[in-house]
Amino acid sequence: MRQMNTLSKVFRIAATGAVSMMLAACYGTPAAMYGSPVAMYGAPPDDYWRTLSLRVKNVMGEPIEGIRVSFIPYSGDPSVLGNTDSAGELLLDYDVSAGELLGLDDTDGPDNGGDFQSKAVDIPPETYELDAVLEEKTDTP
Repeated sequence: MRQMNTLSKVFRIAATGAVSMMLAACYGTPAAMYGSPVAMYGAPPDDYWRTLSLRVKNVMGEPIEGIRVSFIPYSGDPSVLGNTDSAGELLLDYDVSAGELLGLDDTDGPDNGGDFQSKAVDIPPETYELDAVLEEKTDTP
């Protein structure tokens, strides 16, 4: 009888260990699940990266070429994304979690339609197309 109890305990321990190994193999260990802020595998979710079509125009509705577009994160330094083309457009891919503010700067002065004021543009959530209007600089004495 005593040998039967010993075999029963050994079997229970082995069965518990086998079930624990299967669970860890299927779902990961608790340290991996809870040790990192977010466990993500594969491609990022759709709402993590966003593609935005930006169109920059003057107050008359005409496209402005050569506007430098910068991404302004919540913290850190701005990064230049590119310049608008002859249609005043720029296609942007950006990380939604980093911030949602764009800086628009006229770097070529009066060339390409005028000398325009710099502007910071807020990107509303769930926006995939954005029109921005820049005003020309005024010389005030």
